[in-house]
This record gives sequence, C-alpha cells and structure tokens, in this order.
Amino acid sequence: MSPRTVIMWAENYKLINNVQSSLAMTFLNKCDESEIDIYKEYFQRTFGEDF
Repeated sequence: MSPRTVIMWAENYKLINNVQSSLAMTFLNKCDESEIDIYKEYFQRTFGEDF
C-alpha cells in the first residue's frame, strides 16, 4: 500500500466515517482477488473487528 493510497483512504474515511467501507473503496477494489482475504485478516488484527 503506497502512501498515496493511505492518504486517499483517510480522505474517504473523512467523507463516509466508516473504516471498512473506505478501505474497500480505496484499496480492496484494486487488489488481486487472491489477496483480499489476507488484507481482511490484517484489518481484523489491526482494528479488532471482522471485515
């Protein structure tokens, strides 16, 4: 994840106030389908909530 993607994620979060949705809009939609489960697990470990 590039710094530009992280900034876009933060900007999307400010607009919709939902970490999961903003991550999905910013990053997961662009990922390879085989990697999405890995990123969802990282999300769960980091934020302590299921994706």
